[in-house]
Amino acid sequence: DNVSAVCRRLDHPLSDARRLAVKTLPLVADPGNEHAIDEVTLRLESLAPPTRRAAVKALSLVAVKGQHYAIDVVVRRLEHKRSEAREVVPAALTQVIDAGDEYAIEEVCKRLTHERPEIRAAAANALVPTFALGDPRAVDLLAERLEDDDALVRFTAAEVLCRVAADRDTYAVTVIARRLENADPEIRK
Repeated sequence: DNVSAVCRRLDHPLSDARRLAVKTLPLVADPGNEHAIDEVTLRLESLAPPTRRAAVKALSLVAVKGQHYAIDVVVRRLEHKRSEAREVVPAALTQVIDAGDEYAIEEVCKRLTHERPEIRAAAANALVPTFALGDPRAVDLLAERLEDDDALVRFTAAEVLCRVAADRDTYAVTVIARRLENADPEIRK
């Protein structure tokens, strides 16, 4: 089977060969093919940045936008032990969803309360492609993370809040202003 043959090349020791295999995979796999999606998303965990970038591009060709299976395997990478795999999730999500996809929102939001702070921070970053620009639900979720116990999560939430807020978004400004007025210095940080 052609998919398996190409997939065997995904683990080639040369990054150029792996990258070419990822780019070739969509040519031999039907859109939505779960085996192809698994093989491509596995490359999101690669230590080689060119391989991760190629996998993101290939996702748009092997997955169908809004496909729950593809969303699940991408969002699961938010819980990966290595930061490189977590950091590529927002880019990978743009290939498998349209902003505002309710299923993706639900799956990403589950990770916002994860016990590990690096997972919560990664989930906050993944809100950028998941919500439509200016969606007040994203602002509310990030406002909650502004009061997280962990400094990385608070910083990430503040940074992401600026990216999800629409231009002249008075609601987001109000949320940030309330945080700055908080009597607790840990919340204002």
